[in-house]
Amino acid sequence: MSFSGNKRKGAPGDVLDEERMPADPADPAAGTLRAGGKRVRKKRDINSWTVSIPTNRRNILCLGMSYPHVDWVVRNFKLPKNTKPIVLFNQEPSVEQAIELVRRNILNQIDGRDLARINALEADNDKLAYTVSKEQAAVWYEKRHLHADFNSRNLVNQMVLKWGKTVRFHQVILDYFWSPSGSWAIKSWQRSFFNENIPNFVTHKLFNFGSLDKDTTLVKPSAASKKKKRKDSAYLTSDAAVVYLPFSSHCFRQVVACYENLSKFYTISFLKKEDLDEHTLWKATNTISPSSMQVWLAKSIDQEEKYCKLDYSEIRGFSDDEFATREDIINIFNRIAEPDEVRMIKLMALRKYHPDYPSSNMKPDKPTLGIDKGGYVGLIH
Repeated sequence: MSFSGNKRKGAPGDVLDEERMPADPADPAAGTLRAGGKRVRKKRDINSWTVSIPTNRRNILCLGMSYPHVDWVVRNFKLPKNTKPIVLFNQEPSVEQAIELVRRNILNQIDGRDLARINALEADNDKLAYTVSKEQAAVWYEKRHLHADFNSRNLVNQMVLKWGKTVRFHQVILDYFWSPSGSWAIKSWQRSFFNENIPNFVTHKLFNFGSLDKDTTLVKPSAASKKKKRKDSAYLTSDAAVVYLPFSSHCFRQVVACYENLSKFYTISFLKKEDLDEHTLWKATNTISPSSMQVWLAKSIDQEEKYCKLDYSEIRGFSDDEFATREDIINIFNRIAEPDEVRMIKLMALRKYHPDYPSSNMKPDKPTLGIDKGGYVGLIH
């Protein structure tokens, strides 16, 4: 299965002199003619320039994080009278720049942590971070921050209105770095987010699925897995068009409670610590110096060890509610292989929603998990 687009011949602007066409008089950049016949080209207005070639950088949507606009934060920082304007030692976006802003009390530690992790995520120029939160403190980078409640049933419409229909996300990540359980989680991560907004990422075509063949892997059951009584169904997996949730008591309960709707659009698996490299925000965060994170940004680097671990004692304390019984939750938990090693819940959008799927050769003879069938994958019988 391969998909190839139309190939261009040469790069834009690579035209020989004898092939050049006369300038279009309607083109504002075409300029005017002198009396001697020599053309004078008008200067372009750089402020009116727009990107003509789409970026290949992958968009990562970080929910519960904010993207401070450094220039505006510095410009709006109140200084004593007769004080020289602030000049940062670290002029380019970087983790060091974020730490400098915190050390100089220009940003608070919460916003500094978000900025440091965003800068780490974008450091290799292959990803762009987009953020959604209700945070009020700093001045945000408006092009890529949406001030909104991601529990709102209007979230997707707000995103499309803010960023347009062409911005699609490689991964959607619910931030795990500060996510206490109990009343905070219940209030901050509501049922509407799990049951409505996560499915809406698929129905409103907000995912970048990547390539149907190159960005997917078919996982086949091994002989060893059969002996361990794992599910014997093959399934498709990918790190594209996925939602990552912390493996916390609240998120786990909500996924079980919203299974009927989520399974229409996603496979549901449990990502172990050894596989966390595919989680782009976790991987970027772990490029930051642990001592810098601890000393200047006031958190240990391995917050997943605090907020993304779940054991049976927590599950056993659950009570029934109208959406999921204690027995339902315990049953799924007991079927997770090595739950003490799990750190994230992974929801992968079914490939039947890929825009190229209707014309592809991927259509299976029978329903296949990850392609046209959703639900749990990798559970023990």
